Amino acid sequence: MYLVNAQQMREIDRFAMKEIGIPGIILMEAAGQAVVKEVEARWATPNARVVVLAGHGNNGGDAFVVSRHLLNKGYRVQTWLVGTEEKMSTDAATTYRALIGSQYAVKLFGNSSWEEFIQDLQWATLIVDGLLGTGVQGPLREPIGRIIEEVNQQEQADVISIDIPSGVNADTGSVETNAVEADATVTFAYPKWGQYLFPGAAYCGELLVRDISIPGWVGEKLAPTDQLLDEKMMTSLLPKRSRHSHKGTFGHVLILGGCHSYVGAPALASMGAIRSGAGMVTLAIPRTIQPMVAGKVTEAIYWLWPETEGYFSKNSWKLLTERKGRFDFTIVGPGMGQAPGSEWLEQVIRHTTGPLLLDADALNLLAKDLSMLKGREQVVLTPHPGEMARLAGVSVEQVETNRPHIARQFAVHHQVYVVLKGTYTIIATPKGEIFVSPRGSSSLAKGGSGDVLSGMIGSFVNQTGNILSGILLGVYLHGMSGEFMDEYSGAATDLGNWIGKAVKDLTADNA
Repeated sequence: MYLVNAQQMREIDRFAMKEIGIPGIILMEAAGQAVVKEVEARWATPNARVVVLAGHGNNGGDAFVVSRHLLNKGYRVQTWLVGTEEKMSTDAATTYRALIGSQYAVKLFGNSSWEEFIQDLQWATLIVDGLLGTGVQGPLREPIGRIIEEVNQQEQADVISIDIPSGVNADTGSVETNAVEADATVTFAYPKWGQYLFPGAAYCGELLVRDISIPGWVGEKLAPTDQLLDEKMMTSLLPKRSRHSHKGTFGHVLILGGCHSYVGAPALASMGAIRSGAGMVTLAIPRTIQPMVAGKVTEAIYWLWPETEGYFSKNSWKLLTERKGRFDFTIVGPGMGQAPGSEWLEQVIRHTTGPLLLDADALNLLAKDLSMLKGREQVVLTPHPGEMARLAGVSVEQVETNRPHIARQFAVHHQVYVVLKGTYTIIATPKGEIFVSPRGSSSLAKGGSGDVLSGMIGSFVNQTGNILSGILLGVYLHGMSGEFMDEYSGAATDLGNWIGKAVKDLTADNA
């Protein structure tokens, strides 16, 4: 499913109207009816009391459609116009007049109507937010800011927003003044970037993407570069495992990691690979920590490397020359520490073949000299925001407020795949494509979950034979696994127990 910004959505609407010939009023009517269906499904009670807030833009036009249909169905509805008819677009004015022509009242908001307006909000059990749409830029003008503040104070009422919560920037997710705190948001045709970037994402509540009669091929024709991962896409990527197979069929993952302080990280990475279907996993670790790691993972093959005070020794990379070409995917970094140094990492990059994933302290060493990436293809970087900030030479705040831009820019400039972890995880490709995973929970906000992700990515890249497909599957199923795990008591070691369920649920839902 494509993920679009406000301008791309306007272009899609324009194409539907001008090139296909779907009148804007039909799109508006379809949008309003989509919201009505959700209201009926969730708030179909005899005692429902609905207040519809409509601005004078197209979002307000959708809201007038909602009012008319709910009133036709017998709901008790109070409709407020915050704006003027003179400023309405042709389509919005048409839905407004249709509401008036149906002999339904519309109250006009003004400075003298505050008391009545607040009384209606307090009367409501459901508030429909149609004040502003996807065109919000900059601070809100009054009285919109105060109206939104009053809406957010109505604890007795649920709130459903049309297309995007009023006050949220559809491109960046920024909220400059305040924004409607919705319990659900019905958005149309495609999700918007601002619904998957914080703080805006936190205002959306449950996000529902609904059809408004725009053909699916329009998105293909206009070809936005960004996509939201969904179950249908992930099921199509998941490889079928033949009964006629052996351990070599599903690939051999090499993991270089661990030190005397972090013995669990390489074990977790290997568990992620094994539990997601890897045929073989070899753990290359400092010699003295092998007894501790082996107690955690019995299925791995152990390759004991020279060490200095519990870390890989600076010349230990030379062992790679002995087994060159024997591994299908290499992971470097989990629990490794920075003691081996940048030169060690550069030699590892040069003396490994096939796809290479760098995580944790391998990323911190890489940040000191990005030139070591030159000439190395099929590299995957899996930074959290702090690691991304060090790689890109910016602050964490800059990363978090520009997640798609920074991930895309870095991936294209250095010709690598970037998995920028967080809510929501972003995957950027060397071609400039962006994929966003909607899956995950706070159970993953714990040490070690990223190590499991690294192993899962390695496993799925081997099984699919495609680096991008493997990354997308690893990220998506990692998020699904986290959703099954208890948010309080669940630990990274528990994630492996849920990977199988995630795969089964994915295939069962899309059989």
